[in-house]
Amino acid sequence: MSRTAVTLKTRDGIDYSLFDTYTDHWNSTESEWCSVLNGIRFALKKDQGSVELENDCLGVIKHLTHRKAPMKSYLAEYYLQIFKQAKTMEYLGIRWIPRELNKADDLFRL
Repeated sequence: MSRTAVTLKTRDGIDYSLFDTYTDHWNSTESEWCSVLNGIRFALKKDQGSVELENDCLGVIKHLTHRKAPMKSYLAEYYLQIFKQAKTMEYLGIRWIPRELNKADDLFRL
């Protein structure tokens, strides 16, 4: 079992959160990729065409910023879907943050 969490602060000043549980993820790396994709999709669902995405998984961030798909096909599918969604947006910025600064992790403690 794995979980993903997303926090979204909209341009209108509204805060949203999304928390999902999965029983089919291979490992925590897949959950990290899924979390990024979930965040982008959630932002689009909330009509946010520009997003500044922050994530604490350096491996995911490196693949995205260096435009290099993961070797494992199940992870590469997340990579492709992230870029597919990004093409529909005005702007998608992404940066790595230390785990202790990741406020989405606080959703696991609720």
